[in-house]
Amino acid sequence: MATSLGATTGQVTWTATSFGFAYAAGFLVAGPLTDRYGARAVMTTGLVAATAATAAVSMAPNLTWAIALRVVQGLTAAAFAPAAFSSIAHHLAPQRRAIALTCVTSGMLGAAVLMQIAAQAVAAGPGWHAVFLISAALLA
Repeated sequence: MATSLGATTGQVTWTATSFGFAYAAGFLVAGPLTDRYGARAVMTTGLVAATAATAAVSMAPNLTWAIALRVVQGLTAAAFAPAAFSSIAHHLAPQRRAIALTCVTSGMLGAAVLMQIAAQAVAAGPGWHAVFLISAALLA
């Protein structure tokens, strides 16, 4: 990624850092949006936007664009969890909420680990562009 973007490895770490900060900030926005527009609308909009942002990252011409697109990706990806938790709280019986929250949380945490391993394998083959394109396809 560093070579193709004309940057150093240290500079490219900002793509991960910017995603993380944006993801955290997105949680602060997604909760109130879910209260206002509903969980389904926020989840759907967030997933569509995250899919587009993820695909766009693969086409970043330089590091500045890669970082900016990762910010967009982080903000849009953050819409899912608060909306999912809200949906569980509003649509499931209280005795079923704990297992549903455990499943959603475990799925997200597990995916975070497994996708990093998968991304390393893909990046070693077809390259970093493919990581984002495949991720976008999976999101879609």
